[in-house]
Amino acid sequence: MESSNEPLFSWLHLSDIHFGHGSAAERAHRELVLNQFERDYLKAKDWGAPSPEAVLVTGDIGFSGDALGRQEYSQASSWLLRLTDQLHLKSHNIYLVPGNHDAPRLKEPGEVEKLEEIRSGTRRLDDVLDDAPVRELLAGRMKPYREMAAQLNPHAGSGAPQDALCWVHALTARSGLPVRLMGLNTAILANDDQDKGKLWMGRRQLVRAFKDSTPDELLIALAHHPLGWLGDGAEVALWLESRADIFLSGHLHELESVSTQRSGGRRFVHVASGALHEVPAPKEKPVPFGFNFGAVYAGPHGKLQLRIWPFIWTKHHEFLPDSAHLREPMKYYATHDLEGATPAQAQGGASAADRVEPRPQRQPGGPLRTDDPAYIPRRSDDEALGIAQQQAETLVIKAPLQMGKSSLLGRYLEECRQSGKRTVQLDFLMFEERVLRDYPSLLNFLAAEILRALELPPELKPEIGSHQEMCHFIEDRVLQAVQEPLVLAFDQVDRVLGRPYQEDLFYLFRYWHNKRSADALARWARLGIALVISTEPYLLISDAHRSPFSVVSAIKLQPFGTRECLEFNRRYGDFLKPEQVEELHRLLGGNPHLMHVAYYLMTGRGRVKFDELKQKAHEDGGPFRDHLRGLRKQLTQGGTIRLLEAMKQIIEYGTVPDEDAFQRLSGAGLCQREEGRIRASCELYVRAFGGAR
Repeated sequence: MESSNEPLFSWLHLSDIHFGHGSAAERAHRELVLNQFERDYLKAKDWGAPSPEAVLVTGDIGFSGDALGRQEYSQASSWLLRLTDQLHLKSHNIYLVPGNHDAPRLKEPGEVEKLEEIRSGTRRLDDVLDDAPVRELLAGRMKPYREMAAQLNPHAGSGAPQDALCWVHALTARSGLPVRLMGLNTAILANDDQDKGKLWMGRRQLVRAFKDSTPDELLIALAHHPLGWLGDGAEVALWLESRADIFLSGHLHELESVSTQRSGGRRFVHVASGALHEVPAPKEKPVPFGFNFGAVYAGPHGKLQLRIWPFIWTKHHEFLPDSAHLREPMKYYATHDLEGATPAQAQGGASAADRVEPRPQRQPGGPLRTDDPAYIPRRSDDEALGIAQQQAETLVIKAPLQMGKSSLLGRYLEECRQSGKRTVQLDFLMFEERVLRDYPSLLNFLAAEILRALELPPELKPEIGSHQEMCHFIEDRVLQAVQEPLVLAFDQVDRVLGRPYQEDLFYLFRYWHNKRSADALARWARLGIALVISTEPYLLISDAHRSPFSVVSAIKLQPFGTRECLEFNRRYGDFLKPEQVEELHRLLGGNPHLMHVAYYLMTGRGRVKFDELKQKAHEDGGPFRDHLRGLRKQLTQGGTIRLLEAMKQIIEYGTVPDEDAFQRLSGAGLCQREEGRIRASCELYVRAFGGAR
């Protein structure tokens, strides 16, 4: 296949339309929004989006599964048919999967009891589907949805209960590309507002989805819920990531496309659509409506490339490209490579370079090298690398200790160098106390180190005693001598916390940022700044007008999710079983450093058993003792146990004494706010700090 501007296969991705939801006024608002959508999606070609060959709808077409008697699916069917007519498509080009709002909630005590047995895992979904009455109970309630789906497109299910789980349809795209669409049902056990973790996909759907699939097929899976909502999400993710290329979902009402590296160089891409319309619950923050266009192209050297055009509802009451969340300016789509090898190679499993031997290469601790095979990319990598490719920007990376900040900074700086920039990295953690004793000493040391890193004569450094003199040095000595774009990166810069000059230093960085904006055509326009912190910004500088953190959005590193933990395990030769990986994720909360420690201990010379690691995790002499000691020291700075007491309150009651305590504890990675409650970030912290008194 040659590289072409014509897509091999293209689609319109919709989700969460919620026909029948809300009051008469809210339903009228939906009609207005959908009418505007019909005007705006036809103009998508102005932004480069191709004409779709299919309409893919990932659930919540209705709101109550027609239980409210508002003819939800009659309205939906009429609207979808009008949509396909405008797109010059037929009804068989519509592919749908159900969402939780397409399954009427069970209310009879006996029925609810049967459902809860399955949702709790007491009875396995795959086993109970052999029971005709149970199968009818689960699938029968979706009859209005299933009948509509079957009328629109027989390929998307016959409407019979035994076919309610999933459907598969194979087609041939341009240039002979075989495409397999797989509709998966994640809503068959949905029943209330506490569905997360209680929904199950089961293995039968996966068997049917992948049956007779071939290595050269492009596999696109559709489901309503993200995999993290499933009780068997870790196992499902493992299968999908090893077989499928693209996974489309809805439910969260947020636009997103994220790629994950797979064996053989291939990538698995998760694309989430926003809600086309929703009525927010009371006190719930409204989320902008949205939808996606997607297309697969033949890229260079025969590789497949996915492009996603996200559109979002604006304050002007129209849908426009959501370019704010895209890496490249003036580009209205996100690009994801799907193949990094030939199909035969991609199906052959991990190469030697792609898999880490089941023993560690070095002890955990410190930044990982840019070529370290144990490094697992996260969404923050794409953000940082996108900034590196821009002319000159201010980058802030924020995360708790040992979350991978310095490793990400290293990759950012390497990308900067690949883009033709000069870089200087200064790690405050390595500075001696004499350097930090006062502001002039720090400024003179920074100036000398910058000259040394750039291989400039040390004689260029004057004696520096003030803000202004440091700025003159950067402009007249450094930027005068260095003609290429320059990035000054300051790692662990919050080590100055508590020193009398801390606010002056951060104002200095803000001043440089402002100078670059005001001096867009001169020297300062070539200067990029990178700051890496663990501390909440308001603790570093109180005046937002002088703060560098108020003018940029920090990249906040998140812990590994289940998907990253499974990939980490794969690179260690699948050392643990998937269910053990889930246990380890719950224990450590996905902390990257703790994951490295765990695998180092389990695969190294000592060969600590998995069960022993879990049992002794929180003990003073246990496997994570250094990490826990560091946290205790951090929480008792100043000789007070206030934060330790606050942590105990979180563990026992799910509350916190005040917002300042929450900010400090969450900044340390110890807790997080979820659904109105505050909880410890992982089981390890519950066990280690639950007896803080």
